[in-house]
Order: sequence, then structure tokens, then C-alpha cells
Amino acid sequence: ALPISEAMFEEVLFGVLKADLTAAFSSPEQLQLLLIGIQKFPAVLKPKKLKKLLGTSTIVTEENLPKLIEILQTAAKAMKKDRNLPGVALDLLRVSLKEDAFELFWREAVENGLLKEDSLPCSFMCYRLLGAALPLLSLQQLQVLLRGDVMLHYGNHVISVQNQDRFKFALEMEAYVDSCLKSCEDPEKQLAVMIGFSTLTNRGFPVVPS
Repeated sequence: ALPISEAMFEEVLFGVLKADLTAAFSSPEQLQLLLIGIQKFPAVLKPKKLKKLLGTSTIVTEENLPKLIEILQTAAKAMKKDRNLPGVALDLLRVSLKEDAFELFWREAVENGLLKEDSLPCSFMCYRLLGAALPLLSLQQLQVLLRGDVMLHYGNHVISVQNQDRFKFALEMEAYVDSCLKSCEDPEKQLAVMIGFSTLTNRGFPVVPS
């Protein structure tokens, strides 16, 4: 398939998709459509156009958080045993970085929203978001992430399932960490990730084997 040009998106597809884009806060699928559009066609879906469509010129705002949390919870529960991060969650993470709203997204939508839901699908989505975020962040943002509630929650999970025949997330997290260390060329960031995971302990047990 040929790549869609910005002109084609604006002249043809925008009109077709307008109803879905306007209803972006209604479902994971509709929000993801908008987030993909913002990333692929930023010159079309500018803040002014978003304001007309949604009444808000950016996506990750205090006012939008309750709707975003609800959509993330719906997406997490829909995944059930599928061990993947839903696309809408990854795209929301990327757009929060683009809008300089990562700290707000992480603190309010992830730590105070999803993580407080106290359900395994929501917890696993938080762990997957943490893993997926590692290579995308600045050193300062990484430090916020590695010292936060999701890391502590993950540490507790690893210890609680250590001697049980239950799904263990550690192998999945090790793959995220490994991928980050391979793709990241900044030694300071690599070191922060290595120290963050090797010193995350719970009752004296390291969470990632050294």
C-alpha cells in the first residue's frame, strides 16, 4: 500500500474520519485513530484543529485525564491474556512526550489512575508502559519513572509470585530492559536503567538477576 500523503489525509480522509476523530474520547479504537493522526499528520491535526474537533488543543490535560484513564482501563481489560501493550496506550505515551506532558500522564493517568485500579490487567499495562517508555525518555524523565510507584509495585509483584505457579512478568520486563540497553547509546541513561532495576529490592531480593 502506498503511504498516505498529508494532502490526501486533509482533502479526502479527514472528512471521512471526522465523526470518529470528534468522538476520540469514546473508545480505545477512536482515541488511537486520533493519536496516530496526530503523530503522522501533525501539520493537519494542529492544536487549532484539535480545539475545533474536541474542544481541547492538546490531548494530555488535567481535564481530559478521567476520560483517558477510563479508555486505558477498557483497553487493559480487553487484552485479557494477550501479553501485549495495547496500541492506544503506547500512542498515548508518545503523544504525552510530544506535548511535554509526560510527567502529568505518568503521575495522574498511570500511577494515580491505572495502578490504583488494583486489577491484574491494569497492573500489567502499567508494567508494559514502564518497559516501553524506557528508551523514549530523557535522563530526568527516566529518574522519575525508576523511582516511582510503578517500579515499587512491579518489585512487589516479582517477589509475590516468585515461588508460585502463576504468570511471572519478570521475563517480559527483562526483554524490555534488554531492548532499551541495546537501542540506547547514552551511557548515563543505560546506567540509570541498570541501577534502577538491579537495586530495586523487596525484602532483600534483587528483582532483575545481576
